[in-house]
Amino acid sequence: MELINRKEFDRRVTSGELDTLQAIEVSEGICLVAGKAGSDESFMLQRTDKKPYLWKNELGPSIYAKTRGCTRLVVFYREKLSVNTILSGGLIRV
Repeated sequence: MELINRKEFDRRVTSGELDTLQAIEVSEGICLVAGKAGSDESFMLQRTDKKPYLWKNELGPSIYAKTRGCTRLVVFYREKLSVNTILSGGLIRV
């Protein structure tokens, strides 16, 4: 998984290039991950200081998805994992 800045993440999500959006709750907070269906490539939203962007609750990622035209946001709860574990693993497949 690759960390990408908000501008690039927004562009890819709004254009439909990334069509799978997941909010994953980890021990540090909730991170936002996007990927393309049928591909192993995935991206995590990063802050300006190059660290993963984390929210305190599900409302932030939900608002983000709505304002970017996403009709579906999947939320996973992995509180026992760290954001670094998610970064090394990619999208969660169900």
